[in-house]
Amino acid sequence: MMYKNRLTAALAAMLAAMFFSCTGTGTPGESPEAEFCAAAHDSVTVSPITDSAETETARTEAETVSTETVSTETVFTENEATEPVTAESATTELPAEIPEETAAPQNTETIISIPKLRGMTRTEAEQILCDAALTFTVTEEYSRTANAGIVLSVRFYGEVGADAYSVKPSHPVELVVSLGVRPIVNVTALDEKRVYLTFDDGPCAGTDKVLEILSEYDVKATFFTLGMYTAVYPERTKAISDGGHLLACHSYSHDYNNLYQSAETVLDEIESWKKTVEKATGAAPETVVFRFPGGSTTYYMDDNRFEEIFWAVTDAGYRVFDWTFADNDRYPGGKTESQTMEEYLMAATVSSLDNCEAAPAWPKIMLLHDTSDETVAVLPWIIEYLRGEGYSFGTLDELEGYWIFER
Repeated sequence: MMYKNRLTAALAAMLAAMFFSCTGTGTPGESPEAEFCAAAHDSVTVSPITDSAETETARTEAETVSTETVSTETVFTENEATEPVTAESATTELPAEIPEETAAPQNTETIISIPKLRGMTRTEAEQILCDAALTFTVTEEYSRTANAGIVLSVRFYGEVGADAYSVKPSHPVELVVSLGVRPIVNVTALDEKRVYLTFDDGPCAGTDKVLEILSEYDVKATFFTLGMYTAVYPERTKAISDGGHLLACHSYSHDYNNLYQSAETVLDEIESWKKTVEKATGAAPETVVFRFPGGSTTYYMDDNRFEEIFWAVTDAGYRVFDWTFADNDRYPGGKTESQTMEEYLMAATVSSLDNCEAAPAWPKIMLLHDTSDETVAVLPWIIEYLRGEGYSFGTLDELEGYWIFER
């Protein structure tokens, strides 16, 4: 019995010794292995996972991070180098290279290469398109310089190379072909003995007297007015219209530098003029007749700019008229040294009309200025002289088309 108790005590002592050997001499639980583990994970926060639900949450977050990392990568396919495809819809594991059979779908439409057609004749261009089995349409339009039948431009789907077009055959090619230089065909006189008196640059103080004289002689005339003056003198503007005369446009400002910048500036001034006339009279004329300040041959427009402006104005529905004779009240020069200004204006009227009559197809359009006191003074004589020559009087809206100087 005593032996049994001693054995039990010995076993207890051995177990105690073994226990203190494992825990070391320090505080229980801080073994050398535990110190090593803590040093190795100082930069990592390890959250203990206590149950299966927390384990599933941790796995999901890790997968989300992995997916976000992949989704920020950009994958370029060979035919879409300028249009990157993001991998948001890709799997989380991407191969280093995309196999050819898994690359993005390619555009398999055939591209047909043909020579550049611009500048060719229509016949040559059409033959090339037919040989290439390309469908096409043809649009014709006037040109400033190209002869009729020359290809002005080509419209198609594809690309323009240095020497050729790469054309997608799924869309028709459109050829724009020249009809030639757009002709300017002046109106011819409907009646060789019909004259059209025209007064430029008003309304003004002289307009009142002119209207009085015209009424006295029962003559109708055309007044090429300026918008800046129809705005200032609405009563005179309305008096022109009420007298049965034609209110016509001579621009708004008569400022050559601003007016002739472009077709748009001319059209803008016509529109501004129309608004002032409508305000003064209640309605703009149904037919808008226009005269270029300085005439159509003014040096403020070169040939190219003139054609651009002229066709823009006529295409907008306005009718352009220069003149075919005048009393020359603007440019007497030194010709009045031996005669009065009135005598000069009468002599100029006679000689100018003689020149105009030498071209029987020309309408007889007389240029006058109601801003000239001398013209107002000789107006009765001019009317009587023209009537004596067998002329009747009308307004320019009687004529179809337009009449301008040759450039």
